[in-house]
Amino acid sequence: MTVDHVDMPAPQVRERIARGVNGWPMLGVTVVAVLAGAALAVRGAAQNGTVSGVLVAAGVLVLLAGLVVGGGLTPVAPGEARALQLLGRYTGTVRTDGLRWVNPITARRRISTRIRNHETDVA
Repeated sequence: MTVDHVDMPAPQVRERIARGVNGWPMLGVTVVAVLAGAALAVRGAAQNGTVSGVLVAAGVLVLLAGLVVGGGLTPVAPGEARALQLLGRYTGTVRTDGLRWVNPITARRRISTRIRNHETDVA
């Protein structure tokens, strides 16, 4: 029995621009949420009664939300990009330099975009 050669289709790889926002305002949101959550939890712990439990629970939730939002902050250096993957699937690339905020549950891989030239002497 002979096996005929099967032509495989060419891979169709396209770079997608990832949706990301400026990270500085999100850093501010993170800091405010963490501080507010801690203040609520401390205030609730200092009080007595039913309101104290609600304040502690609300403070812990706000604190955790701030930490989750802060997990989306990623620095992108000049000459680099970040490839984003959600559950192992490529979702896009962030090429904008600076502090960026992307989906906190994505995996981010650093990719070098430097141009490397080697000059050689012609004999």
